[in-house]
Amino acid sequence: MKKILQKIQSKPMPHPNLVEALSSPPGHSQGPETGPPRDSSKLLGAMGQGDASWQESQGVGNTLNLSPVPGTGNFNVSQVDPSHATPSSSITGPAVLSGASNVNIDGTPNINVAGRDVHNIFSFNYEKEKENLNKKLKEKLNPVINPVKKQIYCAEGTRLQLLNDITQWVLKPDNHYVAWIYGLAGSGKSAVAVSLAERLRKMDSQITLALTFHCVKGQETSNTFQLVPTICYHLAQCNPEYGKAIVDMFEKDASLHAGSIPIREQLSCFLQPLYRMAQTQRTIIIIDGLDEWGKPADQYIFLEHLQSHLQEIGWIYIIVTSRQERDITRAMSNNAIVQSFDLTASYPAHKDIAEYLGMYFSANTADEISKHDIDALTKKAGNLFIWATTAVNYLELGYSLKAGVETLLNAKEKNGVDNIENPHFELYDLYADVLYNLRRIKSKMGIQFFQLVIGFITSAYEPFTVKVLAMMLEQQSQVAIDYSMVDSMIKDLSAVLSIHNGQVFYHLSFAEFLRSEQCPAGFQISQEGCHETLANMCLKVMMKELKFNICKLETSSIRNSEILDLEDRIEQYISPQLQYSAKWWGYHVEKGNCLNATSTSIGELITGSHVILWMECMSLLKKVTEIKINGRKVAVWSRKHKVNKIVGFQKQ
Repeated sequence: MKKILQKIQSKPMPHPNLVEALSSPPGHSQGPETGPPRDSSKLLGAMGQGDASWQESQGVGNTLNLSPVPGTGNFNVSQVDPSHATPSSSITGPAVLSGASNVNIDGTPNINVAGRDVHNIFSFNYEKEKENLNKKLKEKLNPVINPVKKQIYCAEGTRLQLLNDITQWVLKPDNHYVAWIYGLAGSGKSAVAVSLAERLRKMDSQITLALTFHCVKGQETSNTFQLVPTICYHLAQCNPEYGKAIVDMFEKDASLHAGSIPIREQLSCFLQPLYRMAQTQRTIIIIDGLDEWGKPADQYIFLEHLQSHLQEIGWIYIIVTSRQERDITRAMSNNAIVQSFDLTASYPAHKDIAEYLGMYFSANTADEISKHDIDALTKKAGNLFIWATTAVNYLELGYSLKAGVETLLNAKEKNGVDNIENPHFELYDLYADVLYNLRRIKSKMGIQFFQLVIGFITSAYEPFTVKVLAMMLEQQSQVAIDYSMVDSMIKDLSAVLSIHNGQVFYHLSFAEFLRSEQCPAGFQISQEGCHETLANMCLKVMMKELKFNICKLETSSIRNSEILDLEDRIEQYISPQLQYSAKWWGYHVEKGNCLNATSTSIGELITGSHVILWMECMSLLKKVTEIKINGRKVAVWSRKHKVNKIVGFQKQ
């Protein structure tokens, strides 16, 4: 060792080619190995303890510029701490760099801490890169981040054959890239989708469940332009290589924005990068209630073009649930690609409904319900699980289970409308019974209150908490409303409304009933009237709550994406009712009637400073593209109703 040091001190010598010394012999893999490199003890010994301090005393920079082997990259070590420089023969893995800092190997992240933390830095940089990638994907794709909003599972012991058959298809699809589960509204399609997702998550060693997307009419998940970007975003979470390809695509074309191109182009543009990528196991996507998404023409275009892309990709499979609507049926007609599951013909629910009702009544032994009565109730359900669950909820509200069952069995149609061709006539009769038994809304004011609350819930584009619902309803002047009134109404209607994560939900068939002839006249809901009321509520909220620099930002010189605590500020300063109003007011205006109050409020918004404050709010909410969409919708409404002073809003 002394001889080596004497030679170094007497005559400068080239530093050893460390990369060459660490590289594998010809013909061997260049991949990383565990344990010390071959002859590492000799190599590290040759470098000598105190080598860095000798260089410093001689005025030589404390960086070892180690010449690389061609094709292997540069290796740079600086600031070696002599106190940590003596290696042990048992050093393994990253410990070869013990005591070093500012380590850089071309093609890898920079390491600016002691060599003993090499593994931690690699892990940290990977997570940071993933975080940055997701940030860019969210910004460019504007996906629905958490679309799973339904939590209704199949009752225990029901739908087992259907779930087993779909699971077998997932494992052996035989070139059927799409599974189509179809049936009437209320036949339990969403419950099947939720239960199936639960099964597939437990099969993660065999398949990857990338996304469960529940389309809900009138809400965010029914937005035509967000389904494909949301699918792509969640696929990118499973395949970072694909995520990077999407980001690169946006960076090469600054004019490209996911929400501004047609569905066909979305599919072509964003799915083609997957053609070149392989995956070790199948990836599954569940789309529930596709008939509640977009327009029929959109549904056809989406399914028709998606199928051709799935064939090219080869490892992504889609499960779709829907009603048997004409355009969806037409798109699903290719039996070579689509595997169908008919809930009415192939998987009738009578036995499962009887099982469900039997379990409910057996758990309530105070009043014995005969098998004959259970069979009669099952027959009235007409293959619709929604009838059974609504009936159970209805019975829960009564004092006597037996009396409630008798009421259900003896129920007659409440009007003279011929419902022979309506497969939901028994369900609609049940809904009518629920409404007739609402004792607290018998008065004229009570019915008016019902129409306001239920009209709001069934016409809103997002679900609300009871608190926010009450705050929005306070903006109208027809009925004086407070939280306790709204809360009581929701509880009275628990047979047809449900609460999940604090938000109020309803079944689409109930909303359709309220607008049908079979609904009792006093309870019927006018869709146009509801949207008109909602539009005015939104405009009042915006005029009241929009403010300059609403999130109290310290500077305007940095991008919103660079504000670390922006989400916290939004939660603190932009109320839920303002967030909703800013995003959806134009949608409600377009679908509403034309009242003087509406046109006056719109005029006040767009001719003053509030329109700028609204745009700032939308920017903070990452909804910039929705500014133009709202403008278009207001322009359509103004042309339809010939409100000339608003026609130019879109151009403004």
